[in-house]
Amino acid sequence: MSNHLHIVATDVLGNAPEFCRWLFEFTAKCLNAHWGRWEDLWASEQPSIVRLADEQAQLAKAVYTLTNPVAAGLVTEHHHWPGVISLLARMARPRVYKRPVGFFRENGPLPRHATLTIAPLPALAHASQDEYLATLRTAVVARETELARERQRAGRSVLGRRQVLRQSAVIVHGGMSHPPAPARARSCRGPTPNVGAQQVARRASASSRSRAVLTASFELLPLQGRERSQSAFSSPGSSEPRRHRSPRVAGGNKWARIEALARLRSFLAGYREAWLQWRAGARGVVFPFGTYGLRVYAGVCCAQAP
Repeated sequence: MSNHLHIVATDVLGNAPEFCRWLFEFTAKCLNAHWGRWEDLWASEQPSIVRLADEQAQLAKAVYTLTNPVAAGLVTEHHHWPGVISLLARMARPRVYKRPVGFFRENGPLPRHATLTIAPLPALAHASQDEYLATLRTAVVARETELARERQRAGRSVLGRRQVLRQSAVIVHGGMSHPPAPARARSCRGPTPNVGAQQVARRASASSRSRAVLTASFELLPLQGRERSQSAFSSPGSSEPRRHRSPRVAGGNKWARIEALARLRSFLAGYREAWLQWRAGARGVVFPFGTYGLRVYAGVCCAQAP
């Protein structure tokens, strides 16, 4: 989407915090260089990272992510979205992407090309590629049909691909284009070593189990809405709901959710106990498997994978 991002990923190595830090640090730097602006780009609050406990949750979040532009009333079908999106028609084969120009050094350490291969959801990994894509395509079409009926009942239309492409990343004043004021932008930063135990525990729990299937949401800058000429740095008239519950786990099956929540509570309790001992000077205390922040930045001992 133009003002936020959803990712459904399998964290094979337990490096979700580092992945988020690197991805959003360098997308911010590249876009700032492209737009000729400074300061922060991503929202400063913690990203919403949710563990997907079963097949129903994984498929539902994948469909939600793909049809997000349709649900927002921007296009009628997901493949009409002109921005970054995983098209079903392209999932069957690897995609090669060139290194962006304008920020990275010509002879820098990053490769000139990178290959992205989209793997099936772990809960559907037993199916063949054709069966998996057919299942996902059927679910996406069903959701798009449902959204079309809702629009028809409400008498609403969509903005459309052309109007989406008309939005500008700059603010126009008196016929001249200027980069947006730095104060309008916000940033989503990666983990830092100087954080409290509760913050470290939250970040650590994001990678508390290898091969966890996660969905992450990140905010950029809100769009103005359905204006005919939009700015990517406009603000909406309404406020985002605050102080609501932020789920850590999603699952279509009740018992799968209970099991995942029990693992999370066990991790948090073990982490808290180990952290209190470590703070008191017991440097040999063993932290539970999945600890991230203190393992990376302070070198604490961690338990082996279960």
